[in-house]
Amino acid sequence: ILKKGLLRSFIMKAYYKKNKNSQNSIDSIVEKILEEITTLNQWLSIAGYFSLLCEASPKAVMHRLDDEWKNPTGLIEVFSKEKGDAFFSKNYYTHFIWGIEQFLLQNEYAAWAVRWFIKMHALNINYSISNSPEETLKQAFCTWHNVTVLSPEDKVYLVKEAFAHNYDIWNLIYSELPGRNMHMVASPSKPLYR
Repeated sequence: ILKKGLLRSFIMKAYYKKNKNSQNSIDSIVEKILEEITTLNQWLSIAGYFSLLCEASPKAVMHRLDDEWKNPTGLIEVFSKEKGDAFFSKNYYTHFIWGIEQFLLQNEYAAWAVRWFIKMHALNINYSISNSPEETLKQAFCTWHNVTVLSPEDKVYLVKEAFAHNYDIWNLIYSELPGRNMHMVASPSKPLYR
């Protein structure tokens, strides 16, 4: 309760009257918190707080997750080491998905979030539940219901970029074309305050 209360206070301080100095100080604090995460167990220990960290400092989270690709410390393992089956498993990775899904609703961070989900999707991890980077990408690229701040032109650009970087997302894009899949589209996780 204390940790969640402190993180909510960070969000309020960072977002109150959109004061840039307040946001910079919260960015610095969140950056220091995330720098201390260097093992799989530490990633697991912050899983339940990750959405709040994302909301408090999107910039610090983005920098830390970008660094994770170059200097892995266990976050990818969180996604690949779920325990149990679909009904009784502890899927800690879902907290990280929910945190980053918030970025899909923020102009400054939406394209970055799609790129991050594309990289995660490229790892071809099998998930026992439907909540996965692939499902989030299906929501983001859905042609008949936009749940992001991205325009159709932004989405086309991101798809072209993914293909240029040799990411295999053809089946994902094909399944979301009109008439291919008319499933219900859930909204991504939303920030509480931003």
